Amino acid sequence: MNLSLITYTLLAQGNRLEQMGRGMRASRERVQLVDLWPLALGLFLLIGGTLAYNAWKRRNDFKEKCHDPQKLFRELCSIHKLNSSQCRLLKSLADACEYEQPAQVFLMPSAFEQQLPGKLSSKAEQYKQLRGLLF
Repeated sequence: MNLSLITYTLLAQGNRLEQMGRGMRASRERVQLVDLWPLALGLFLLIGGTLAYNAWKRRNDFKEKCHDPQKLFRELCSIHKLNSSQCRLLKSLADACEYEQPAQVFLMPSAFEQQLPGKLSSKAEQYKQLRGLLF
């Protein structure tokens, strides 16, 4: 084959492919506002997810100093490897003892020895196990 025949064949196929592609072009050339909704929604979800993740990380970041009693309580529960139900029991004990800060239950074993109020007395065995874990 000579060079002119190859060139002619490529040009002919290129023209044929261009003609085939013309039917695939969009019927409108301008971008409509409706076309941007999925993009805007995706961007909104990405930004919202990032902000929520950063707020959650900041709330549970125990490396930063903080003067929040609730955060101190969560940190002490985390250090002692307590599950969420055990943390709720300690929180309810701190409320029953009327401590200023819920973290005080980690410092006072006497809180476990006093007479528990009515709703907490049904969980006396769980409080006994918690006292054994903490002290």
